[in-house]
Amino acid sequence: MDKETAARAEIEVIFSTALYLLPYIGRLKNGESFEAAVLALDKKLRSNEKLLSEREKLGLIRVKRAIEKSSYLKSTLIADHQFSRGKLNVCAFLRPDGEMSVVFRGTASLEWIDNGEGLSGIPRKNRYYIYDPFAKVSTETWKDNDHATPSQVEALNWFMKTAQKYSLDAKAPITVSGHSKGGNKAQFICMNTDLCRYCFAFDAQGFSPEAVLQFKNVGDETFQRRSARIESINAYNDYVNVLGERVSREENTCFLICPMGDGDPVAYHYAEALTDFEGRLYPECPQGEISEYIENVSRSIMGIAPKKRRYVTLSVMNLCQKYMGKTDEAPVGAKVGALKGLGIAAPFIIHHLFGTKDGKEAILELTYLYGTDRIEKVLKKFDLLGKKYGEEAKTASILGAASALAFAVPLAGREKWAKSALSGERAAMAALAKELMKTDTDAYRENISLFSL
Repeated sequence: MDKETAARAEIEVIFSTALYLLPYIGRLKNGESFEAAVLALDKKLRSNEKLLSEREKLGLIRVKRAIEKSSYLKSTLIADHQFSRGKLNVCAFLRPDGEMSVVFRGTASLEWIDNGEGLSGIPRKNRYYIYDPFAKVSTETWKDNDHATPSQVEALNWFMKTAQKYSLDAKAPITVSGHSKGGNKAQFICMNTDLCRYCFAFDAQGFSPEAVLQFKNVGDETFQRRSARIESINAYNDYVNVLGERVSREENTCFLICPMGDGDPVAYHYAEALTDFEGRLYPECPQGEISEYIENVSRSIMGIAPKKRRYVTLSVMNLCQKYMGKTDEAPVGAKVGALKGLGIAAPFIIHHLFGTKDGKEAILELTYLYGTDRIEKVLKKFDLLGKKYGEEAKTASILGAASALAFAVPLAGREKWAKSALSGERAAMAALAKELMKTDTDAYRENISLFSL
């Protein structure tokens, strides 16, 4: 990444970090300065320390310091925004030089199922808002057999309406960006229009093979021109950017060291984990072993026929929507059996974990990051999950987190676990879940030697 690209990326990642925080203000005013909005949030936090989580407070520190040292950010205005509870969260920032950045937030509480649909490869009918910047006219049209999700189309339509509202055209330096699902939306927009000049996707999920093929249907020249605008920037062991297929070029895809993630592997996917406390991007480095392992599993799952693949992608995202989005709400027909989907995925997870060099390296990396004490704590958390939500939830969660837990299972238990996962026998899996919870430290130490390279 050259200096100019890195400078632009640092501005966009600050916007992405801020987008997780700005909704806490309550009412955000279009036309007010970015600095004023952040200071209003900081003031609100001082009167209510519980307003933000500890993680969000770290993000706020980074945003404040970046603004303090940048007259450019101080003079940036919030031109437009939409904060929909549980759905679309987007903000258009107008910079002092006239450039506009349209930034999308990561997965909202009601968008987890949409993530699964985006990887499933199942087509649907979508309604698009189309703006012609040269004729200054807009139209709406329906598209059949479309490999786009409702959230992706909603983001593109918002972008088009904003471009029309501010009379933006292909000559204007428009940037689209976002973190996680927000980065996926930004890439989707970039691959569907030439109105944006730059695209920054931070730890952003990819697309189904069918969606990528649809992007290519516009012709190779257009596909290459649009994909060349995308910069994919990820923590070296991020576990989301490797889901699905990339549309960014290899030379525009980079990985950064991530001290926050090395202290807590979940943090590999935090927007604020990409920068230091001054808002500067961390140095580049090779992709991590955990990330490579998940990428290989994802590649195998993307090779499954769409109807069967959908069981996998939606079963995982149903669990995420329930426990991370903290809601059972989902579109009619979207809910599928978690065990069925994870049962389909289990052979790929287990094969890549135990049967490949990348899997073994991921195991060693996880061992280094977690340590024995962390593994025991994780196992206890799954036990509590079972007591609260039932054996099915616990078993499904264990399968979903196989890359982090499987190496703590005694060899005999591991074989039975694999067989039951393949057969999808609910009773057998529930019984095995109880056995897994009894794994002791000695068994963990004993079996870790199996994976020396």
